[in-house]
Amino acid sequence: MMPIEARDVWRVGLAPLLTLEQLEKLRIALVTNDKRLEQGVTVLPRVIEEEDPTEATAACLIGFCALGELRRSASIEEWFANICYRIDVVMRELREPGRISHLLCWFDDTSRAQMRADLLTEVQRTLAERRAE
Repeated sequence: MMPIEARDVWRVGLAPLLTLEQLEKLRIALVTNDKRLEQGVTVLPRVIEEEDPTEATAACLIGFCALGELRRSASIEEWFANICYRIDVVMRELREPGRISHLLCWFDDTSRAQMRADLLTEVQRTLAERRAE
């Protein structure tokens, strides 16, 4: 089970920022063990300079959701930073700034099999809620 701190950041911070298409893409990646969903990095290949034209091949939980919509590693990193900022704003309003680290550390440090199972549960829950609205 995802720790409460990470789950809260997912439910209150990240999930509301993702589109149905991004959530479904993440669900499929978790079910199929898509290797483009990468732990321990923000994006691959890593960005060397801001104008780097390198096409992204894999990304973390947040970056993966924009993979394909955005092509360059630098664009994924910029999107990642923007999403993290937006999550921090939401969490700050709840008097819990900096909580994004709970979700990111859990994602990076949990075994891949456990991360996939726990996150899939949350993604499916979010999709069911959205579709019921």
